[in-house]
Amino acid sequence: MIGYAVIYLGPAFAVVWYLHQIGWRVVRQDWRQPLRTLKTLFAGCAVALLTVGFSSTVLGAAGRATRVPLRETFAFSSLRATMPSAWARVAQAPASADPEVLYRHREDLASARRAADLWALHAATEFEPAWKLSRVLYWLGTHAPGAERRGALERGVKAGQTAARIAPDRSEGHFWLAANMSSLAEFFGVLQALKYRGPIKDELERVIAIDPSWQGGLADAALGQWYFEVPRLLGGSRTKAEEHLRRALGYDPHSQLALSVLAELLATDGRLAEARVLLQRLLDAPVDADWIPEDNDFRKKAAERLKTLDGGRTPIGVPF
Repeated sequence: MIGYAVIYLGPAFAVVWYLHQIGWRVVRQDWRQPLRTLKTLFAGCAVALLTVGFSSTVLGAAGRATRVPLRETFAFSSLRATMPSAWARVAQAPASADPEVLYRHREDLASARRAADLWALHAATEFEPAWKLSRVLYWLGTHAPGAERRGALERGVKAGQTAARIAPDRSEGHFWLAANMSSLAEFFGVLQALKYRGPIKDELERVIAIDPSWQGGLADAALGQWYFEVPRLLGGSRTKAEEHLRRALGYDPHSQLALSVLAELLATDGRLAEARVLLQRLLDAPVDADWIPEDNDFRKKAAERLKTLDGGRTPIGVPF
């Protein structure tokens, strides 16, 4: 009887255990994820039940059945084998209520969303949660599924405005406000571009006025990008773009943003040899531990761009 109880209850216990491990944590972060894995769970249960006859033969003796751990039974192994992606999510998702830990795992969008939820609890009245909320919403606004992006960026603008209002002499709120506005201007049409063109420049100049060396001259790099991408009739300038980008590289010779934008500026001006040098320099640069996902994005784009400049040859030093 004990043997049969283990065999028949094994699949049910496996499902309950799985839901206990990821169910509530995932539901709080992203209601879509359980729906995506529900079909996988049903498939796993079906496979597990089909193996009951085989398993009961193998484990017919009650005493022997009690000595076989549940995770080693064929039924449980079948359930786990049908949902490897779900198991990977359980293994990789950080079991933490610390938004800083969750943000470090922001490539897992559920982790980024949970960090945003936690920072949002105090973002209306406190500087640190406000600017960090703006930062994580910028990530979601540039990496989440398309339908989610605009809402994330608009929330990021509001959080950045709050941070800048609470601490007007700190760089963080101004910069992330500019970053969110910049992505809205880039991805959501001419009206957004016209609406935010001036405020983006104002916020970046404010950061430079507060501390030009903040984050390795990041505001200079972003302002250089602004001058490069905005049409000349609306204030853009290749000369000013190059000045700001090279100034940023003076603060941080490995600045991924400055190297990437300056290389593109040089390439569009026909200075291809200089552009290749900068792109290879970006690929050779050490990865910043605080910006690993962003640096990986820049490296991927740089490798693709260098490949086009080199006539299709794979660049040296590309780790993918």
